[in-house]
Amino acid sequence: MRGLYEICGCLHIHFHLPSGKNAIRQVAAEAERAGLDFVILSSHTPGETVARRYQPLFREEFVQGNTCVLFAEEADERAEHSHLLVFNVSRWTGRRPLEQVLSRVKEEGGFAFIAHPEGTHRLFGGFVDHRWKKNHLVPEVAGVEVWSLLFDWAGRTTPLNLVERYFGFPDNLCGPGARNLRLWDTMAQERPAAGVAGLDIHPVFLPWLDVKRNFRYQTVFGVLRNHLLLRRPLSGTLSEDKQAIYAALRQGTLFFANDHLADSRGFFFGAPDGSWTMGEQAPAGSSAVVSAPQECTIRLIRNGAVIRSVEARQGQFRLEKEGVFRVECLIEGRPWLFSNHIRVGNCC
Repeated sequence: MRGLYEICGCLHIHFHLPSGKNAIRQVAAEAERAGLDFVILSSHTPGETVARRYQPLFREEFVQGNTCVLFAEEADERAEHSHLLVFNVSRWTGRRPLEQVLSRVKEEGGFAFIAHPEGTHRLFGGFVDHRWKKNHLVPEVAGVEVWSLLFDWAGRTTPLNLVERYFGFPDNLCGPGARNLRLWDTMAQERPAAGVAGLDIHPVFLPWLDVKRNFRYQTVFGVLRNHLLLRRPLSGTLSEDKQAIYAALRQGTLFFANDHLADSRGFFFGAPDGSWTMGEQAPAGSSAVVSAPQECTIRLIRNGAVIRSVEARQGQFRLEKEGVFRVECLIEGRPWLFSNHIRVGNCC
């Protein structure tokens, strides 16, 4: 693909923390069976009394078959709201003010994404609020979880429609919320800001209730995926592949998609010769190509507003003005695929 190598994987994956290595190995085996190139586990920060016991899990990273297995963290400050996905660190950072969390992350050379910024649900009747409420810290993060599988489904589910919603999953996913997209576009106009899809999947503690196996790892590993574009293929060496994956996530050289709706592998948005692509800079007046694996609605978006929409499999667009450009693809009106931004001219 124009001198680029596409890999796909999933992130924001929880597991039964007390099961430790065994649980991680189970997730790794499911990811390998699902054909993922990488998988990133993100456990909630444990309480202070047991955090030291689980500290060695940060070293539980390995390559299993063709799948790179990485360990991250979902950090908060002992509150339901304002969570961060923290990557490329070697110790727990959460359970403290997020200002301190981000300082620790920076010290270690890691990076953080806002998790489920509009995450709310009434799955069990009461209102649960996991939204992002620390707007003064937005400049300190590297990106945002734009599409959350958990909150896409749970945000529209109540005890009254639970059975119907369960049996309709994952066909009833609706795509990222408008506020999430607006936050992402606003961030990207000020500085580079990556966007990803996260699963936020948790272990099924009563497996007999999950009669369709909807919420097992292997099932959801085929739904929301992040497709990273690398300049070199993965080597099979943990240290090299870990840095390549994290560099692509941090820079945003990727697109994310609902691969249950249709296989998105092979999508491209960038220079015809591949010299620049999503997450990178392009000169004003450049021509960009969009190539999708199948016929779809292609929307070209500049600074958060749709400027072109065509029904096609391929298209070529002139990026005349400065700004941040991304692409959305829909199949029969359903959100399918979202590219990261290309920064045009001297913006951000």
